[in-house]
Parts: sequence; structure tokens; C-alpha cells
Amino acid sequence: MVHILKRLTLLFTPIYLWFLFFVAFEPNNYFGLKSETDSSQPVARVRAYQQAPGQSLIIGDSRLAHFDMTLVEEVSGRPWQNLAFGGASLRESLDLANFVLDSGNQVTEILFELSFYTLNAGYDTDRFSALEETLSNPLAYCLNLEYNVNALTMFLNWVRNTPDTIESGDWGPADYLDEDGNVAIEPQFYTAYAFSDGLAAVNDGGYDWYYIDKSGNKVLGPYNSDQVSFFSEGLAPWSGHLDNGDYFVGYIDK
Repeated sequence: MVHILKRLTLLFTPIYLWFLFFVAFEPNNYFGLKSETDSSQPVARVRAYQQAPGQSLIIGDSRLAHFDMTLVEEVSGRPWQNLAFGGASLRESLDLANFVLDSGNQVTEILFELSFYTLNAGYDTDRFSALEETLSNPLAYCLNLEYNVNALTMFLNWVRNTPDTIESGDWGPADYLDEDGNVAIEPQFYTAYAFSDGLAAVNDGGYDWYYIDKSGNKVLGPYNSDQVSFFSEGLAPWSGHLDNGDYFVGYIDK
């Protein structure tokens, strides 16, 4: 019997080690072991609400997901909990509102965002039922491939001592450095993306996008757009909404 137990211990050791690794580096603070998380993934936002429910809530898509919550509290005079997440459809936002209202926790107010993007009948994603299952089933969370990849990414960032900045395009003190680590373009934009084909997409906070050269000069734009992307072979995709609300995609040339 002792011999069998030793073999079982050896057999399950890799599983124990994987679980400890996953709990240490998963970025959504699913198990509540960290003081906070910077993740704006829906599972992170809703899990944080379950662990410490707020009374003033923000629900919407990426337009609200990256609010400076310290500034929001300073302006409004009260703390808010941000449950908005990127790509949230109107259906998902309503499902989330119903979820918090049915939770039994006190809700004083909800700031609910609507936009032409979320009101578009062609955009009707429905991920909330799967999210609810993940929230109620820790095993499903642990076995989710995406969250395991995220944990590995967090581990590699920790090893390399590099912050995870994938979810935010906001300027930081280390943006646009040259090869010697010197600041090549002074921080001046609200959002900035990597250079491709000699140009980078930036905006000043809003829907007007520009492309800058490596000297920081605006050489293309403005483009009133929901999203722009990188140049490749002289073209860059972009998307937005017409005045009648219709969604469009297209290409920008140089």
C-alpha cells in the first residue's frame, strides 16, 4: 500500500506543480490571493465584484474599461467599481447588469454605456453563459487554455522584468525608446501603437486617429474610426460607423 501511495505521489507531482504555478501567475486573481489585478478581462472584473462587491458600478465596453478609476472617484466624490470589458456587446452588458442585480448585493447606481457599436444589430456576441460557468467552476478556469497561456505570459514577463502592457495603449515613461534606451518621442498622445512600415497609429483621446512618423509628426489623418491598425505593404485596415450607424471596414494607403 505504501508503495502504491509513493507511486501516486510521483504521478501527481507534476499536476501539483502546475497548479501552484498557475495560481501564482494567472493574471485575473481568480482565487483572490493578490491584493488587486490590472486585468480588464471579463472574468477578472466579475470575479473582483464577487470577492468585494461595490455599490456604484460601471458597465460597458472598452470605452469605459480603461477609465482611470482614481480620477473617476476624485471627480465623482465616491468610489466606483469598473465591470466594463473590451468587446462587450449590448447583450453581454445587459446580462452583466442582471447578474449583479440578482446577486443579492446592494447596488446603489449603475453607469451603463451605450454606443453605436454596441447597438449595431450585427454585433451580438454572447459569452456570459460561458463566463458564469467559469466563475462557478474553478476546474474549468484552471483548464482553460487561454488563461494558461496568460499565466505563462505573466511568468515570462516576471522573468524578463517587463510589465504586461498588452491590454493598454496608454503612454508610459518608457514608450517610444530608441535602440539605446533614450526617449525618441516625448509622451504626448493618449494612445500609441508600435511602428510598422515607418508609421504608428496614435490618438489624443477620442475617435480621431493619426499616423505619426519616427520624429513624432502627424503625417496622416485624422480618421474618425473605432479602430485602426498597422501598415503592411503600404496599406492599413481601419473600421468605424457611418452617420446612419452602418458598420464599415476599409484600408488607408500612405
